[in-house]
Amino acid sequence: MVGLLGAFLMLPQGNLAADIARCLDDSALRRAAVGVCIKELGGPILYETNSEKRLMPASTLKILTASFALDAMSTDFRPTTRIWREGQTIYLVGGADACLSVAELVGLREKLHVMPGDRLVFDDQALGADRVNGSWEYGDMMVGDGPPVGALTVNFGEAEVRCAGGKVYLSPRNFGIAVKYKGADGELALRRDYGSWTLNVSGKIPEGSRHLGSVSLPDPGLCAARVVCSDARRGPIPAVPGNAVQFAPRTLADLLQEMLENSNNHVAETVLRLAGAKTGKSGSWADSIALEETFLRKVGVDADAYRIADGCGLARFDELTPKLLVDVFEWELAQDQGAVFEGCLPKGGEGTLADRFEDLPVRAKTGTLTGVSCLAGVARPEGREPVVFAIMFCHYPGKAASVRAVQNEIVARICEPRGLGKRAA
Repeated sequence: MVGLLGAFLMLPQGNLAADIARCLDDSALRRAAVGVCIKELGGPILYETNSEKRLMPASTLKILTASFALDAMSTDFRPTTRIWREGQTIYLVGGADACLSVAELVGLREKLHVMPGDRLVFDDQALGADRVNGSWEYGDMMVGDGPPVGALTVNFGEAEVRCAGGKVYLSPRNFGIAVKYKGADGELALRRDYGSWTLNVSGKIPEGSRHLGSVSLPDPGLCAARVVCSDARRGPIPAVPGNAVQFAPRTLADLLQEMLENSNNHVAETVLRLAGAKTGKSGSWADSIALEETFLRKVGVDADAYRIADGCGLARFDELTPKLLVDVFEWELAQDQGAVFEGCLPKGGEGTLADRFEDLPVRAKTGTLTGVSCLAGVARPEGREPVVFAIMFCHYPGKAASVRAVQNEIVARICEPRGLGKRAA
């Protein structure tokens, strides 16, 4: 099979802008809102259409979150979980490590020699009292897309729903969530009501072992604490003693890698609020977003080029212009941490680009919601100047695969080594 780059090399090469305009003249975009900005890094705009039109960015918003976080904290900053024992009481203080795993918490339990009869008191308030973003839709909050966010969590605030042998179960554990199967024929449906610790399953269970979906943890902080000690509750925490275990296995760069490569919403929201807590007062969503907007002014972005409601792009209220994404990209790549930022983005064949761009010199962030498909990144064609781009399609009526194919064609054209001349010195 000929790759995307090979396909373009076999076509007559014309003017870049005309080629991209032809790509956009696709029936899949007939009723869509389209915004594109393509710019030579440090040079002129190579193509734009509706580049200053605000559109829903979906997960390309995570580019702003990452840039804000890198401005607020060093790449080697380590969120730290603290745990210690005083008699039969274990104290656990969350430090906003959004990637804590069950295995890591079990390791802390073993390190503290937690025994039956011990109790645990935990604090997950380092990011303030907010847990749920008010702009998210109900359905998103009940699944792994939008779990509650605090300073202590486990397994990204979610559990995988699986089936095997005609039964439904949660992985890597149930975290105290009961699975109730109601039976009946028809399409399988999963439902956890807000605040409920029960996952209701109805419909026909598929044969074999399969992934069925995800469910958000009703209280990720409590779920994490219970991994360490079954008798766990929130409560006042004494001053952290000098002999407390300081668990900090990840850097900010590690968190950004997970956030950008796999488009992890929970990590994005935690990182946004962690950056807010480090540079502001509370770490609340409102304060953190206000600080992010201050950062955008430093970058030179117009205040009317965006509307931001969260850190991951799940909110349908989020709006950005393609030019804003390009401006932030270009600004970040010029910073000392620019190489770290670029390295955290997936390249072809990785993460959310697992089935795209394997033969192209590009790193990019996808953004996907129902009726929304966006792509923003940097291309480094061989022997040519790097190019930053943002391609935003909203309100298209057909399948996402059709509009992604248009994005693929545009990126392949950008990466074509003979299509862009070197900028004169």
